[in-house]
Amino acid sequence: MSQDLREGVRAAYSRAAAAPGEIHPFPVGAELAESLGYARPLLNDHPLAADAFAGVSCLPGFVEVDGRMTVLDLGCGAGLDSLAIGPRVKRMVGLDFSAEMLARASAHLPVVQGDAERMPFADGAFDAAIANGIFNLNPRRAEIFAELARVVRVGGRVWGAELILTGALDEEARSRASWFA
Repeated sequence: MSQDLREGVRAAYSRAAAAPGEIHPFPVGAELAESLGYARPLLNDHPLAADAFAGVSCLPGFVEVDGRMTVLDLGCGAGLDSLAIGPRVKRMVGLDFSAEMLARASAHLPVVQGDAERMPFADGAFDAAIANGIFNLNPRRAEIFAELARVVRVGGRVWGAELILTGALDEEARSRASWFA
């Protein structure tokens, strides 16, 4: 990923964490989360995570985890997915490259600052991983998938949600989304 693109993405997400009520180049907040299927009580109980939510789907609604699992939340952001899934597993760990997002997530989740394409974890460290809307932000997708295959144990599971472009963007839409990979 070019350094300019990486820094643009980091800056955008860091701004969303620092000032979630402002206008951002992508949807942010509890209303977005609720529209995707997150339960209102979860959002009300955890405003620090809900206010800066910037995912693309309600992953907790379809992941199959159990109380024996250690799960990685890749690109955890403010940690809303971890809050919803965490009570069902042995341990959740969040990884994100935005210090501002991690400041929110660290209130309720063990977190590590790092890059998805070079994860600072041992081989087979996790039983499962989740990723909610990170692949469209990083052109090094092959490296991310290789890292997921490395850090998730053999036979483990990975769940992801992503935006998928189904047609060409018009000029106005391209100008708004120019920082996406």
